[in-house]
Amino acid sequence: DLESRLKEKPNDPEVLWRLGDAYFESKQFEQSTTYYKKALEFKPGETDIYNDLGLSLHYQGKPADGLKYIEEGIKKNPYHQRIWLTKGFILAYGMGDLDGAKAAWEKANALNPESQIGKAASEFLVQFNKK
Repeated sequence: DLESRLKEKPNDPEVLWRLGDAYFESKQFEQSTTYYKKALEFKPGETDIYNDLGLSLHYQGKPADGLKYIEEGIKKNPYHQRIWLTKGFILAYGMGDLDGAKAAWEKANALNPESQIGKAASEFLVQFNKK
């Protein structure tokens, strides 16, 4: 369905983004990266796409490349809670930078401690503060 919609509207950022998500969910990270990058061409201010692209690159074993997109997304919107959570995840699991990860999770939690993302950040902090 998404592929046929893309043929009709090849520059539709929503369709490109959803295709990226579909490939991401099926763990086809190279394809998801391709579609997320195309979606960003048409929606360069969309922080969620930077977040998704960063994760996709991380799962390809390219955490430094993923972190570049995460940082770019943070520059676009420093109050986007999920991207701070993702930054911590990539720093901890992809780069072994626990101090950087803790700082990112603290920021994610501080933005809204009662949200699902804030609670997830808090759980990461508890888990890594035990180590």
